[in-house]
Amino acid sequence: LAYTPNSVGFSEGEKELFQIFDKKDKPVIVDKKPLVFYRGECHGENRIKGLYHRGVNILFLRDNQVYLSTRTMDKDTYQGFTEFSVGEHSKFGESYKNAAVRGCMEELKQRVSSKQFVPLLHLTVDSNIQSEQVDYYILNYSGAKIKPNHSEIALGSWIDISNLKKTLK
Repeated sequence: LAYTPNSVGFSEGEKELFQIFDKKDKPVIVDKKPLVFYRGECHGENRIKGLYHRGVNILFLRDNQVYLSTRTMDKDTYQGFTEFSVGEHSKFGESYKNAAVRGCMEELKQRVSSKQFVPLLHLTVDSNIQSEQVDYYILNYSGAKIKPNHSEIALGSWIDISNLKKTLK
């Protein structure tokens, strides 16, 4: 699909639209319009390889602890895996930081400012199930109790970083 703002509606699930980027994180343009794929076309072994969508991952840190989230079993990738505090795909035309702010609200019900994010790194990720441009951030958290959105996250908890390091070894 070559997208113009009024030509295609957005929906969730397999029909969610992802803007497509090249390996240098530049938008792919077709007939002067940004290229978009449905979510289902961006994940899985049969996706078109070499084309990327965008995402963000955020680690919440506080007092030598990290907040880890376990994904629900109905996710289209990495069902039941424990991962970053927040993992979010960018919507069409959305910046990495805006996707991170939205993801914190959607997944952990936490209102944050993009100014709170400490950039960690940017990676081009090529796995067996997706190709993604990803910005990674740290957020030093001092807010209220986190209440995960259980349609996004099965469970979440604060883990002592030293215990996490031992577990990962």
